[in-house]
Amino acid sequence: MIVVETKRFGILRERRAFLAEAALAYEMLQRLAPDEIVKLVATELELAHHRYLVRREQHSTLLIDLSKGPDHVWGGMNQTCRRWIRRGEKLQGHIQQNTESAFQSFLALYNEVASRRDTSEVAPLTSAAARDFACFSDVFTVYLDGVPLCSHLTLRDEEAGRTRMLFSASARERNRENATTCAALNRYLYWYQFQIYAHRGFRSYDLGGIRHANDPITYFKCSFGGEIKKQYHYVFAGSPRIARFLYWIRGTPFGSRILRSGWSTARLGMQRFGLAARY
Repeated sequence: MIVVETKRFGILRERRAFLAEAALAYEMLQRLAPDEIVKLVATELELAHHRYLVRREQHSTLLIDLSKGPDHVWGGMNQTCRRWIRRGEKLQGHIQQNTESAFQSFLALYNEVASRRDTSEVAPLTSAAARDFACFSDVFTVYLDGVPLCSHLTLRDEEAGRTRMLFSASARERNRENATTCAALNRYLYWYQFQIYAHRGFRSYDLGGIRHANDPITYFKCSFGGEIKKQYHYVFAGSPRIARFLYWIRGTPFGSRILRSGWSTARLGMQRFGLAARY
């Protein structure tokens, strides 16, 4: 389980736990201080009733089983997906992993995408926030003729043997030619990651949330095969009533403007929960 510590609303301390497992999650929730918030992100735990519970959301995600090796993963993909991957391989793009260039290219591509979206859909990512995530993630960027075209920032939990896609960005919206090239390179980049993580002993790759069956993103993710699983996102607070009020205020146009400046102030650092190591 990975835990990131930040501040929310400028006054509350938040611990955000990704891929939380039962024992450590229950340990985190035993006793919360009045100014403390705990978020469990992408967990399979069902916690419908808890004295600190503020919010509970159920989502569906797609898990790729890496434990049986890359050949098994390849066999689970549909023909269209495999055809696009072969197309991407033939382009002979160059992939960089966890280099400064890969990181800067990811940040540029992601914020390029964010600039074309409403902030409620895709918010811009600061360099400081991206580096926070990169501390416990892998950054993969694929280049063609020296130009970065697709990039992924993937959470890794080595103890649990799990990975999860956090951020993905590409240059496909720049022009029609880029759209086709990025479609091939993006699938190829996923396939590259599946192989890397399978060889490193990771058991699963979580492609992230999926929506209704007719959604293009759902179709794209399901083309890789895998199994659809239920996951939950929770918000717990030492002062549940105050937290619910602040979330309600944030949901109003006026409150959103007031609280935005304090929404991610004061980085407090991050840690892998249960280990002494700090990043």
